Amino acid sequence: MRWSVGSVCRGACADSYLATGDTFAVADGMGKGKGAVLSSRKAVELLSQMRPYRSEEELRQAFLKINKEIIKEVGKLGDTAATGTTLSALALDTDRYFLAHVGDSRIYLLRDGELSLLTVDQVRLKGRRKVVRVLGLDWSPEVFTRSGELKEGDTFLLISDGFLDVISEEELKQALSGDSVEECANTIGKLFEERSEDGELTFVVVKL
Repeated sequence: MRWSVGSVCRGACADSYLATGDTFAVADGMGKGKGAVLSSRKAVELLSQMRPYRSEEELRQAFLKINKEIIKEVGKLGDTAATGTTLSALALDTDRYFLAHVGDSRIYLLRDGELSLLTVDQVRLKGRRKVVRVLGLDWSPEVFTRSGELKEGDTFLLISDGFLDVISEEELKQALSGDSVEECANTIGKLFEERSEDGELTFVVVKL
């Protein structure tokens, strides 16, 4: 198994990621102030401390614990603006994968030339404003989970929402078809840098 991480951050970046031999994640801090950065970093830090994960329920419980810790830590900052973080995590066992997800970052799977979106965007519109579900605001957040069998040649992509309206899913599919994880990551990063002047993007590519 091989993996590669890509990140395009301009200014104060609130994205964080985790990439280990069995657990991978992308977190996108939301809101203003120090709380956004603290939330995303705390999320991946705690997720790493509680690994490994062997079921959807273990991941879901980890997300709930992370959520409570973020609420406590952000509360100490005294920020007046509401903050939190999205979190999309992938855990690999011997022959299965487990994922948990809150927010609008995404996890894709490229298998046998077909790209599938494994997560569901947790977004609603409030007037003209997009409201994203995050960890750190609600004591009982809804955590999306999923699991499935692993297959040799599978390629996973965990990616923050910065790519939306910048890189199409067809282009992601082509990028993930590269021979190496480094090639895949370089292609995605280059596309984003060429097309986005002020956006942020963090992603992890995992090839089995």
